[in-house]
Amino acid sequence: MHTLTRHNTHTIDTLNWQSYAFGLYDSVDAMTERWDGFVDNKNVFLSSAYLGALESATPGRMSFYYVLIEDDNGVQGVIYFQLIHFNAGVSLNYDRNGQSSSTGKLRKAVRDFLAQRIDFYALVCGNSAVTGPHGFLFNDHIDQQTQLNIVDCCLDWIKNVASSQGFDVQLIFIKDFYSPVFTHSDRCTTFPQYNEFQAQPGMIMPLRDTWHNFDDYMSDLQSKYRVRVRRARKKCAHIERRILSKDDILTLESQLYRYYRAIADKAVFNLSILAEDYFSTLKEKLGDKFHVYGYFEDNHLIAFYSMIENNNSLEAHFLGYEESANKKKQIYLNMLLDIIEFCILNKCGKILFARTALEIKSSVGAVAHNMYFYLQHSKGFHNKFLPLIFNVLDPKEEWVARTPFRE
Repeated sequence: MHTLTRHNTHTIDTLNWQSYAFGLYDSVDAMTERWDGFVDNKNVFLSSAYLGALESATPGRMSFYYVLIEDDNGVQGVIYFQLIHFNAGVSLNYDRNGQSSSTGKLRKAVRDFLAQRIDFYALVCGNSAVTGPHGFLFNDHIDQQTQLNIVDCCLDWIKNVASSQGFDVQLIFIKDFYSPVFTHSDRCTTFPQYNEFQAQPGMIMPLRDTWHNFDDYMSDLQSKYRVRVRRARKKCAHIERRILSKDDILTLESQLYRYYRAIADKAVFNLSILAEDYFSTLKEKLGDKFHVYGYFEDNHLIAFYSMIENNNSLEAHFLGYEESANKKKQIYLNMLLDIIEFCILNKCGKILFARTALEIKSSVGAVAHNMYFYLQHSKGFHNKFLPLIFNVLDPKEEWVARTPFRE
């Protein structure tokens, strides 16, 4: 199979469609000024700083494509793509967290058979490393149907470009949306070959205007949840929280990465794994928009969590910890609480907690929001049966939604 490598930085190809001109690039560095001039501060995950960090610390099995959409009035939109070598046997691990024990023998046998045979390149519109709609951005005057037509056109175009470079793209993956992007009629005309799926919900916590400090948050909790928070805080009372500078991150990088991998390797599904220098590279590129906090016991790092500021929102990013410390001190719950406190004090509008550990995030006040994505296989027969295959392979997390706040 062809190996994923970085191309030389240049315009790969151009395409004209209706009144628009598309430019295809293999690095955001090739057109940073025009790209950032359009994205501005609308979405940090589409900024050249963040995308450049991913390029510099590329997750395994990944390369990138960028599209600038222009007309006579200048840049009208941007689209971001990742090309990933996807192997279901590597990305999916059902034996983690007891997933296999709850599965019937026949279903498990079919699932394992399919997983070992799914090995191809996937073209992703969006970002496989984070949750959310970070695939494209257009000027507001361009209606949604035209946006989708442009995305569809670019997907076919880039798929052909990737093929000419030796990559046999068999799957197209468009992610993530908080509501169905394509109505039934849209999909019949623009995306007839795409299958719509519902992913694990994204956990979002809106912050109340009445919260000026953590005590205000605590006052709004039901009694049993306040007791739970106080108990968790007490277990972590002697733990030193320390914000990590760029130099701190560089010094502790191997340990941060080891803790991150300990968590990531337990996940039932991983589309991509971060590079070891991801945290230091992201700090260098994003500066004060990227925060890494370490938990120290007797000056020994036992855990860390990270956050990214995105306008008025805060994205809870990657974390890691010593498993034994987490069990004794409820490290993970304390991290969630510390993130909430940070956001209250910094007057964030909401926290995006992604789509893992749904129940515990629900217990601190996050609310589940449905998420949708779209898949298309290049072979018609396989595409027809994608919903069935996805249903067999999908590692859904069973959980109970909590309502921690008083009415």
